[in-house]
Amino acid sequence: MSRELDAVSLRSFIAELRDKLSTIQDIGREVETGIKRAGKKKELVPLELMGLAHCLEGFYTGIEDVFSEILTTINHGTLTSETWHRDLLRRMTLDVPKVRPPVIDEGLARKLDEYRRFRHRVRHMYSPLVPDWDKMKHLVHELPEVLERLISQMERFLAFLEETADRLDEE
Repeated sequence: MSRELDAVSLRSFIAELRDKLSTIQDIGREVETGIKRAGKKKELVPLELMGLAHCLEGFYTGIEDVFSEILTTINHGTLTSETWHRDLLRRMTLDVPKVRPPVIDEGLARKLDEYRRFRHRVRHMYSPLVPDWDKMKHLVHELPEVLERLISQMERFLAFLEETADRLDEE
């Protein structure tokens, strides 16, 4: 962990991450509501599909925002290559000695990469305007489990940050 952060700055950073994770969890709850409604219907209308696609896009964008904040605040790193979105996920799986442990494991990174690729398709979708349910339904149905894994792994990382802030308080 870089000495440039003091305990107060680190605790503020932890609070900001928790706030962003709360927003991601709100999106997860919206998707779960969508899953329940979808389960009762034989076919979703275009607006419902577009809404679920928007939730999936927001879910991954929120995660990427959290990871970007960790990269810049804790690692003091930046990503500027054309593949920075993919590289960011990979970097979150790395153990950076004397800086931080892995934020997420490689299995979760692979799963999140599916959401990243979906987000890319949705953002660049001009025609057809309505996303294909068959291409997104596994992401919708798997989101609660992926979110649970993410929160669990983030809680472990946040505990590391809190322990670091406690040590900084003692210095």
